[in-house]
Amino acid sequence: MNKITFYIVFLLFAAACQEEPDHSLRIENENNYEIFVRLDDSIEYTIEPLGHTDYRPIEEGYHEIDGEYAAGFTAGFTIGGNGVHKWSVIVQQDTVILVQKL
Repeated sequence: MNKITFYIVFLLFAAACQEEPDHSLRIENENNYEIFVRLDDSIEYTIEPLGHTDYRPIEEGYHEIDGEYAAGFTAGFTIGGNGVHKWSVIVQQDTVILVQKL
């Protein structure tokens, strides 16, 4: 009986532990014009007016985003937290917002 209890507790503990959080990010354009966005100087997107990218996996940590449109923008943000999270970077005319989606 003790072995069964041990295995049940072990399996529950193993299922509860998660080595790496599962984060995904999309970029939303709330402007009435197309924008060009660069994430971490390597991933480039062109986003249609009032459109968005698909969710894509992203690592925890600090990231930078910059873009070109009427005024241009640069912003930094940090992704973190335990569990599964979906994030959206919302690009508005004069600001960039990071939002955790439920």
